[in-house]
Amino acid sequence: MPALAAEARASPERLYCQHRSGSKSASERLEQIGKRFVTAVLENQRHIAIFARKEKNLAPEDYRRISEMRRTFDHKLVRLPDEGFAAGEFHIADTRLAALAIGGMVSWAYVWYRQGGRLTLEQTSGELTRLILNVVNAKRPQLAAPPRKPSSPRKR
Repeated sequence: MPALAAEARASPERLYCQHRSGSKSASERLEQIGKRFVTAVLENQRHIAIFARKEKNLAPEDYRRISEMRRTFDHKLVRLPDEGFAAGEFHIADTRLAALAIGGMVSWAYVWYRQGGRLTLEQTSGELTRLILNVVNAKRPQLAAPPRKPSSPRKR
């Protein structure tokens, strides 16, 4: 995520969107952050792919700095499941594991998402956001599923 923030020329804090409105529930904030996180990953797909291939070849100082940014983002990401659990909105046994699963699910989308594929960027963002809310067993009304293109059989 920090690499994504660097490529998007934004701070991890900005992507985390840490404006904690008293009127927004943890579910609403997680939904908002999830959509922004997914969108940022998919819009920067090419940069993330390059970074993933080159990460181990970074200068030690750059690698240390990016690793620290990643840890900072992970700590911030785990706060929201903690808050939702404490408020009784999320029903999960391990908030840190849930946050890591969310981060991994979204971060890996750069590998499989295809522009012009079965789902648009907006549809993919919506579907992954629903999955994020499912990871924490969020108590909230279900979002309407977006219209989908019919699945085509895989070609071998």
